[in-house]
Amino acid sequence: MYYKNARIFASDFQFHMGSFQVEDGRFGAVFTGNVPEDAVDLQGATVIPGLVDVQLRSGADSLQETAAALGESGVTSFVPVVQADSLAQVALEAEMAGSRLMGLRLEGFRGESIDELRQLCECAPAPVVMAQLPSAAGFIGKASGLCTVSLGAQETAYEQGRDGFAAGATFLENLYCHLPLVSENKPGMIAAAVENPNVKAELVCARLVCHPALVRLAFAMFGPERMVLSSGNAEENLYQGVINAIRYGVPEADALRAATYNAACAVGAGKEVGMIAPGRRADFIVCRSDFSGKRVFIAGEEI
Repeated sequence: MYYKNARIFASDFQFHMGSFQVEDGRFGAVFTGNVPEDAVDLQGATVIPGLVDVQLRSGADSLQETAAALGESGVTSFVPVVQADSLAQVALEAEMAGSRLMGLRLEGFRGESIDELRQLCECAPAPVVMAQLPSAAGFIGKASGLCTVSLGAQETAYEQGRDGFAAGATFLENLYCHLPLVSENKPGMIAAAVENPNVKAELVCARLVCHPALVRLAFAMFGPERMVLSSGNAEENLYQGVINAIRYGVPEADALRAATYNAACAVGAGKEVGMIAPGRRADFIVCRSDFSGKRVFIAGEEI
């Protein structure tokens, strides 16, 4: 199926008028000039990639219930947070309708060796795509071969952060969470992350209750390539979080990128979702230019 006359958030992270194809659940040709007569005319509607939520703490009874609600909200891929001591109890339905599970985000690991972490990952009911480790862990480098390694902003020692990121951690989670003011002699974890170009930083939607200047500061510090927006929990709406970030003065393209392609890349899924480009899964949202009136498509099917 082809769609035409769309304002598309494209792979260059800018909006362009054009057309796109969906075939077998994936994007085909994008911005092609050869559009069949029966193409769906979107009449200038805005089309953005489905959102990717890499931190989802759900109070729902099942991931199926969570997936259904997320899909309707515009989140088409998600990564739930799981505590290490309860990983074995995670129940995954064979078939889940709605948002697609991209993997698990592991917290609370207290082991002291890469073998313990590897064994835990192997026993997980779904791939562990991100794991929070102490910045002082001596096996961060080896762990980064298993999944994305994240460090918490609440660990405030600059030296620990610098060394942890240099060893292979590539994600700073929960920016501003429990973070004391930076002093002239204590630059802290955020400074260590800013200095390392391989590190992405996460701002959860719950943190968008902080002063708008701090939201703008986060994007200014890390740039559009390195910021990730996530919901933090099921009570927060990532779609609304993107809108709020734009209202706070974050450029539209930067806010969208943070909740789509950047988020996908943070969990190793940048070639699968998060972008309207040939070969990616056809997860997209059709909406007005102010993001109201959304229609959500997952693998090319409207939900």
